[in-house]
Amino acid sequence: MKKIRTKHEFEQTIKSGFDVLVFKSEICPSCDAFDRYVAPLEALFPHINFYETKKNHSNLTKMFDVRGVPSLFVFKDGTLIASYNDGNHKTFMDVRNFLKNALKRGDTRCFSNVEKN
Repeated sequence: MKKIRTKHEFEQTIKSGFDVLVFKSEICPSCDAFDRYVAPLEALFPHINFYETKKNHSNLTKMFDVRGVPSLFVFKDGTLIASYNDGNHKTFMDVRNFLKNALKRGDTRCFSNVEKN
């Protein structure tokens, strides 16, 4: 995943198409588990750009009222369309289903690979 470190980077990066911003922290077993999901998720959702940021980046954390890590925020053309914002552990299937449902609200051609799995 590409990294976003500042609010300015966020504003310059999250503009068009589908983007997922994942908030993580340094000491977080669930975040470590999430890292193992990234490659399979990128393969299932090739139209999504995945980015990560650290929860301690207070401007972005406050902007999205991040309640725990890992938390995911889905954007379409720079507009937030879905969030999975809690401190609970997320399995691969939890994240896959969340993204699939989020994309249904946006653009169905982006999850065609998921329907086959």
